[in-house]
Amino acid sequence: MAWLLVAGCALGASTFGRPTFADHRREFEEVAHQLLREPENLRGGRYQRDLRIGRFDVAYAHVGGDGSVYFHDARTGLSPFDNPGWIYAPHSLSEATLKRTASRNIGDGWYTFPNLVVDDY
Repeated sequence: MAWLLVAGCALGASTFGRPTFADHRREFEEVAHQLLREPENLRGGRYQRDLRIGRFDVAYAHVGGDGSVYFHDARTGLSPFDNPGWIYAPHSLSEATLKRTASRNIGDGWYTFPNLVVDDY
C-alpha cells in the first residue's frame, strides 16, 4: 500500500511540477515578436505585465534598450533574489549584458538569467 502512495506522489509531482521553458519556448517567442512589433507606449516603453505563458506566470516582459525582450518569472523561491527569467535576443547579447545579467545561452536566440535584474538594460 505504501508503494502506491509513493507512486501517486511521484506521478503528481511530475504532472504538476515546475514547468520547463523548452515546453513553452514557442509561446514565449510569440510574445517576444508581438512586443517587438508594438510601438512604444506613452511612457516610452514596450512591455506587458502579469502574463500567463503555458504554465508560467510572467510578472513582466519588456523590450530593453538593446532591442532584446526580457521576461521575468513571477515565481519566487526561498530567497527574494531567486527570480529567474529569460531574454530573447536573436542577434545575441553583448558581453556587457551577459556579464551584468549572468545570462546563459540556451539556444536559438534565448538566454536565461538566474535572478531579477533591476538596473538598466
